[in-house]
Order: sequence, then C-alpha cells, then structure tokens
Amino acid sequence: MSDIRLLLTNDFFGSFARQPTSWGTLPGGAALRRRIDTLREDAGTAVWLDAGDVAGGGPLAPVSDGELSWAGALELGIDLAVPGNHEFDFGDTPVLTWAARSNLPLVAADEELQQLSPLFHERWMITAPSGRTLAVVGINLAERRGRTVWDRAGDLDAGAKRALAVIAELPDDVDHVVVVVHDGVPESSGQGSFDAGPRMSGFCAALRGTVDAVVGGHTLMRHIGEIAGVPYIQPWALGVEVGVLDIDELGVHLDAVGVAPPPEGELGWRGTGSRTIAELASRVIANIHRPLTDPATPQSEALGAAVTHGLLAITDADVALTTTIEVGCGQLPIDGIKTYLPAGPITEADVYRALPWPGGTRGDEMWAAELTTDEVAMLSRGLDIAIPTGVSCHRALRKEDHASGVTLVSSNYVRNARRMLKRDVEWWPAGVGLRDGLRAYLGTGAAAARTAS
Repeated sequence: MSDIRLLLTNDFFGSFARQPTSWGTLPGGAALRRRIDTLREDAGTAVWLDAGDVAGGGPLAPVSDGELSWAGALELGIDLAVPGNHEFDFGDTPVLTWAARSNLPLVAADEELQQLSPLFHERWMITAPSGRTLAVVGINLAERRGRTVWDRAGDLDAGAKRALAVIAELPDDVDHVVVVVHDGVPESSGQGSFDAGPRMSGFCAALRGTVDAVVGGHTLMRHIGEIAGVPYIQPWALGVEVGVLDIDELGVHLDAVGVAPPPEGELGWRGTGSRTIAELASRVIANIHRPLTDPATPQSEALGAAVTHGLLAITDADVALTTTIEVGCGQLPIDGIKTYLPAGPITEADVYRALPWPGGTRGDEMWAAELTTDEVAMLSRGLDIAIPTGVSCHRALRKEDHASGVTLVSSNYVRNARRMLKRDVEWWPAGVGLRDGLRAYLGTGAAAARTAS
C-alpha cells in the first residue's frame, strides 16, 4: 500500500459526455469518476489532482458562459486543482466565484495570480496516516482571457524560478515535493522517438534534485518516465487516462491506467448539464459522409476549410482567414474534442465541441479589414511562424478571382495582425463567428455533397 497516491488528470476540457473520435471514444465524466474511485483503494491517502483545463471546453462552457461546465467539473469529485488557461476563458470572475463557492483548492504560485486573489494557494500540503508529507506546488503560467497563445505573462523559465522560491520556504520536515505545471511535452513518448523539447527539458533540469516529480498537461500529449533526470508524468487528456503517482518509503512510482467508455447509446454523464448536452445533441444540422477533422487525413475533409467556406458564403468578404489552433489542436491521436466531427448526423452539440470558444475571444467572433494581396500573404506567413503547431497553421480561403479586399480574421488574432501589418488598418466587427461559418457550411447541403465526393 502506498502512503500517498496522486490520481492525475489534465485537460478534461468539458468532456462530460461519451464522444466518438477518429481513434476510439472519449469515456465521459461518469466513467472517469468510477475509475478514480477504484484507484483510491490501496492507498493511505488518495488525492485526485487535476493539472488544469477541467472547466473549459464544449458544449457546456460556451452555451452557459462557463456556469454549467464549472458546476459539472465540481461534481466530478476532484480534490485539488492547478487552474489551466481555459479556466479563464470567461475572465477572472467565474474562477474566483467558483473557488469561493466550492471546497476545491486551486494551487497556483504564479505571482500574477497571487496578486489577483488569496484564493490561489502557493502550495498545498498532503499528509498520510503514516505521517509522510507531500507539498504540491502549482504553476499556471497565467495564460488568461485576452492573451494569445504566444503572448503569455510568464514562461517555463520564470515558472521554474517561482516554484523554487516557494519550495525554499517549505518547512524542513516536508518529505516530498511535486510540481504541477499547466504545460507539457510537445509530443508523445509512445509515438516513435521522444524529445521533451528544450522548454520542458530546461524546466525539469532546473528542478532536478529539489523535487520528487513533475506533473504536466496542456499539450494533450503523453509521457510517463523521466525528463532531464526528473520523474515526469502526463497522462492522456480528455478523461481517457488517469495518471498514478505513488509515494512510499521506497520513493516515487509512476503509472497510468485507461478509462473504459460506457456502452454505445449512453450519454456518459447524469450530473449538471446532462439535459443541456442531450438537448443540443438532439438538434441535427446535417448529415455528412466523411469526417471533418484538422489536420485532414485521406479519409476526412478539413474542418478549417469547412469553416472558412461557410464564412465566405454568409458574408461579403473576399478572403476568410482562420487558424488550425482555433478549429483543431493539430495533435494526434487525441483529436476528439476540437478537431473531429464524425461521419453521419452532425448536431449542435458537435458544433460546440468543435468550436468551444466564448464569443469575442479564442476566435468565435470575426473582424474584417480591407487588405491587399501582399498583406493577406504576410498575415498567413506570420501566423504560421507565430503558432508552432508543427503543421501549416492558417486557412486562407478566397472567393474565385479574389486575392485581396475585405478579409475576415478571428478576434483572437486581430491584435497580432495589427503587429504584423506595416500600416494602420481599420478593423470592424463582421457580426459572425466561427460557429456561424461551420453551421452555414453544414446547412447548405454542400457539406454532404462534398464529403461524399
């Protein structure tokens, strides 16, 4: 029996309901909770620790400004959480409101969050019946609403320094230290050669000799092993897997176990928001013959292209520019939440899962400007460079014989567009969003014909 067992999840991203993906099925919240309950056995003290992005995502968050998703996340039974960037999709207030309303401790040592509210703990102590103690230090990096993915308040180097400062103030009788960071490895160690990347390698190297383990998340990748000589654990995201970190007199032991989905036809969730999910899933928009996904495979159509086709159809724009980071995470095989719409009936629930962003941020709201051909090309190249997804980032689609003119860009990238362009450009709200584009594409009948070809 372990003295202390940490049961680890990350990036659940509102995956409350059973959901098909290109590789299998997301199990949903009820199955995840049952698996956690069985893993609590054989431990003196067992703590479910989430590494962030549990309350963001669709469909519940965007249809309720985060209310239903937060309520559902608290019903999962998580004991301790490090907030992720998507916890702040609807601003700071919902995070602070739910932290004050619930008994869920939020651990984030970042100076920015410490200044924001005393509700964020620098560290959290766990004590086993044996008397063995563990300190959990959380690092969020504070990627909050209004910031783009490469415009962060902090980075891993600064995060490591902050974690070390908190660790230095721990009592001398603390037996173990685990640092949880809402960031992670750039690829999965289960797919060919593994490279932790210079950022995460540097982060772990800075903590070597000071911590017992590092827990990661955010990137939707997986690694159970070591990085720079430090035990590191990041299970698969979206409720697919639970990481297990056991601590006893022999040290730290890492493992991960899968979560089996419920039978086909079951929703996978009966808690808060289940009626809303069922209602959205009952509203069929279209039937398609091949999946929509990004990055597209030979068996699928490009989801990003579908969105931009739809935007051009419902506006007077000449060019529509979207990005992979908005309509697909660009990472395989965990593509179930943002990049995959299966063949067959597509519902409103599917639209919100594929594009779960709140209006006015993360791309749901589009802005327009008069741009030249060179400026459209500059913006496309600039977004590819600025967002290191490993795949071509942008989807710049043009009406026939148009390479310039009114160009649509998502709200998430207007600020970056202003930086990239060499002249002042007047931007105006287009009155449509990414979800409108997808609905338009699906609703015209062109989707069924196109995916059948």
